[in-house]
Amino acid sequence: MIGDEQMRCSWADNDEKMAKYHDEIWGKPEHDDQRLFAKLCLDLMQAGLSWRTILYKQEGFERAFDGFDIETIARYDEAKFDKLMQDAGIIRNRLKIRAIINNAQRTLEVQGEFGSFDAYIWGFTQGEVVKNQQKALEEIPASSALSDAVSKDLKKRGFKFVGTTIIYAYLQAIGIVNDHLTSCFCYEKYLEPETEIPAVEVVRLLKLFEEDNIRVHIDGGWGVDALLGEQTRKHSDLDISLQHRFVPKVRKILEDQGFKDVLRSDTSEYNFVLGNDQGHQINIHSYTFDSEGNNIFGIAYEPRHLTGQGVINGYHIECPPPDVAVEFRLGYEPGEKDHHDVRVLCERFNIPLPEKFWRATEAQCLLIETERTLASLMVQ
Repeated sequence: MIGDEQMRCSWADNDEKMAKYHDEIWGKPEHDDQRLFAKLCLDLMQAGLSWRTILYKQEGFERAFDGFDIETIARYDEAKFDKLMQDAGIIRNRLKIRAIINNAQRTLEVQGEFGSFDAYIWGFTQGEVVKNQQKALEEIPASSALSDAVSKDLKKRGFKFVGTTIIYAYLQAIGIVNDHLTSCFCYEKYLEPETEIPAVEVVRLLKLFEEDNIRVHIDGGWGVDALLGEQTRKHSDLDISLQHRFVPKVRKILEDQGFKDVLRSDTSEYNFVLGNDQGHQINIHSYTFDSEGNNIFGIAYEPRHLTGQGVINGYHIECPPPDVAVEFRLGYEPGEKDHHDVRVLCERFNIPLPEKFWRATEAQCLLIETERTLASLMVQ
């Protein structure tokens, strides 16, 4: 055991070097391209080995691979490869070394497409940390739907040694997935503070659109709270849907307000994000209907998806109706916010709770009941 009183994940509690890595690096949200690439290389090297083995050779890796400088590695020739194969300070695996060189070249391509590797990799979660709530090491999975998706896309782009298990470990390491145990002092430490876009700011922007005769519908979390007529949680962004012909006007209005493009892996001409220096993000989803109401372009909205009405801070808005808002959240793996939104919608509008949300809610209720029982026993 490490000689301090910190409660940490047990895998790091018997080795000073492992504890330092756990406390200061593992699970900390990383946004620097150079360090993101370095961590990918180290996780690649770990394949089939223990992390302790890699950690104790980290200095050797950094020396041999020129500090994991992406551009330098991308230019490695056969002479450099042969030199690496003779370096006893690293893992001398021919395929892994080739993969690091290849991945440096592919990383440069991603940077050229997205502006940064950071924008690409964090785009899979729209910049949010996946906050798991594991209480024991055996509860932590080896992969997930997210790592499957990232692995698939990296392979399509030509990256090597990026199977879903390696990528899940990578997502943990760079903080996209927070898999610190809930009892660990790092669990709360590495939860990124959420930037809130307040109701008054939402209404201010909507009034600017209205002044320019732009009709928008509010989707996402604010759309849920508009249906409820009250704010039930914090919102870090604002989702708006609109006819595609209004996109140039909306973009101009937001750019005049200091918003700029936020590059993501799913960016397109009809699905993009603008953000400002305060951390507020506007997610824009556009569509085109023909004269008969058929969707012929953009996000696959149907006319029935846009028939709801709600209120934000006294301002009346249009949004998806309650049943559609629930339906939208069935098409992907829900996060904590989705569980909240679906629960409050179903309770308020007497909508049957979908099974995937019912199971999660049942588990949460069981946990709450257990905590209440323990609390009553303590009182006794």
